Order: sequence, then structure tokens, then C-alpha cells
Amino acid sequence: MEFLRGQCQGAGRSTTWSIATWNFVLILAVTIAPRQIASTPLPALSTDTPAATGASGTEEPTPAENTTSSPDLRDFEVEGKWEILDVTTYDALVERFANGSEFLNYTAVSRWGNTCRKYVDYYYDTTDLQMTDNMNSLRHRTRYQASPPAYSNSWIDVTLANWVSDWDLIQYKGSPSRVGAIWGREEVGSRESEPDQPTSTAVIAACDLSYDAIRAMRREHPQLDCADLRPSLKVDDYRLRIGLEDEHNVLLFEVSLDRYILTDYLFSSWPFGAMEVEIEIAGEITEESVRSLGDIAAALEDEFPGLHRSTYSKGGLFLPEGEGTMAELMCGQDGWPCSEDYTCVYRVQRCDGVTDCSDGSDERQCPSPARTAEDR
Repeated sequence: MEFLRGQCQGAGRSTTWSIATWNFVLILAVTIAPRQIASTPLPALSTDTPAATGASGTEEPTPAENTTSSPDLRDFEVEGKWEILDVTTYDALVERFANGSEFLNYTAVSRWGNTCRKYVDYYYDTTDLQMTDNMNSLRHRTRYQASPPAYSNSWIDVTLANWVSDWDLIQYKGSPSRVGAIWGREEVGSRESEPDQPTSTAVIAACDLSYDAIRAMRREHPQLDCADLRPSLKVDDYRLRIGLEDEHNVLLFEVSLDRYILTDYLFSSWPFGAMEVEIEIAGEITEESVRSLGDIAAALEDEFPGLHRSTYSKGGLFLPEGEGTMAELMCGQDGWPCSEDYTCVYRVQRCDGVTDCSDGSDERQCPSPARTAEDR
């Protein structure tokens, strides 16, 4: 597959710039991002796995769905991704979200004045530092607040004077090549106003990945100078963003079209694109909130056959694999929501949409480990 042209587009307009033929991967990401609650402490996410109930030969009850939000929840995200295998589908998606267009019950509104914002991420492979368990990479993002023109053919080479480098938002990453992978993250923002507040060890234990982990790293390796780290991957990210508003002009979703240029430690570069839909839930996180995100995902798949569920995210809309707050909000302490239809199963059962059980079914039809042992 070939990516024939690169573009950084504003809503409703398109300008192309000529480069050599590119091999490409495009990913569509759907994110749930509950509104940040800045004054509350970090949540303690449980890593305990409740035992399954139910006797042999009887159907296990379904865990009750829970629609009560936690006051401690802080921007815990959920992502799923789709690969876009051809540039035609990519272009069609850009046109689909043009300024003023309608999608389901939402209106697309151009953000940032039809310009692209630039972000530069450096990923550092820190496996040899033996940092917190399951976290062997970190990210340093530089955000350029000034924006290159959306339609400039030289946007990729523009020099931006106004920028902000936020080491405060360094992340541990589960893999040095995290790009395209799913993750759950807790976004806590800058710690300048509360410099002594530590990163929650419970959050780190519950999720492979967490924001604001730079202080955890400095506690474990106080002599480490971040400037000495060698980046294993650089990502130049040029981002266009479209808002999706309801009939009351309330912003509910944001669609981000990202054009990446990845450069590895051997200085080999290749293009990478992504489209991200982010839901901002103004109230409680409920089953209805998650289902609304599912409606968008289903509508996109119906309208664009060129979208293919990505192996990176294990098939479409997905909930974080780190057990914790999000699953408990929907299904209670003993439950876990299936990615396909959001029905609740017990935590001991996995539901990834793959028929990988011994009886040829998905996890939700699998007997629990306790029942399997009894049947032997």
C-alpha cells in the first residue's frame, strides 16, 4: 500500500504537497476522556481480581451495571483504533468532517482557525533503568503553541518561535514503540502548583502507563539526567482538530487528524497518520456515555468500508486492559465490560472479540476457571 500525498488540511479545504511515494499506516482512534477533576487526589485503582461465582452446570449471573461515577476519576481514557489502508478512505474522512458538516446528531466545527498545531514527541527506551514494573519507556512532548498555516506547502519546515516543553507530562510507556498501541492513562496536568504530590503507586500498579511519572523516575533514579537519555523514536506530529457539537452548541467530541513523521534512532524516517475522536463527557460516566461512543464507531465503520479494525487495539473500541476505575464504573467491582456490546462479564473472563476459547467461542461464553477445574 502506498501513501501518495501528504496534507495538513483545514475543514472544508485541502492542499497537497509533493513528496516521494510513502508506505503508510493510518489509524483511527476513539477516546473517552472524562472531564478532569483537578482538586481531588489520585484514585487508588484496585488490582485485585475477584473470584468468579456460580456452580458447575448453572449459568453464571451477569454482573450488575454500575452508572455511578467516582469523584476521584481524572481523565481516564479509553481508546480503540482502525487502520486505513488506502489514501482514498483517508481523504474521504477528512471531507466527511468538513466545517459545518453533520455527523449523526453532531455538527463539525473547525478548531484552531483552520491551522495545524505541531507537537514533537521523543520516546526514550529506559528498560535498562529498571524503572517501575511494566513501564520501560517514557515520552517527552514539546508543544508548539504557534501554528503553521494550514494550507502552506512548506508547513513541515516552518520554524515556530513560541513553544512550551512540558517535562511535567512525561509518561511511562509500556513499549518503546507505543505508537498505535492502546493505553489507559490518567491525566493530571502540570504539578507546578503542587510539586510535592507524588505519583500514585496504585495507579502505576493498575495500569501499564501513567502520566506524570517523571517524579517516580526521579525518585527511583535521583542521579539520572534526562538530557543524557537517547531518544529511540522521534515523532513530529502535525494536528488538525475538528469539534463535534450537539444541537445546543455544546462540544461533545473532538476529531483530530494527525500527520506523523517518525524517525528512529538510526535516523530512518517514515510517515504515519492517525485520526482521533475524543469524547468529552461533561457529567457522570455512565453506560450511556460509552454506548454513545460506540454509536460513532459503528457509524464510521458502516460509512467507510475502508476502515479495518486494528490489531494494535485488538479490534475496534476497547477498554483499558489495566483493571481499575473505568470498568468498575460500568460493571461494578466484579465486572468487566465487553468491547463489542458493553455487556458485563466477570473479570476472570476476557472479551476481545476473538474466538480463542477451548469451545471455539469468545470469553463471554467461556466457563470460568473455577468451573473448568470442576469439569475436569
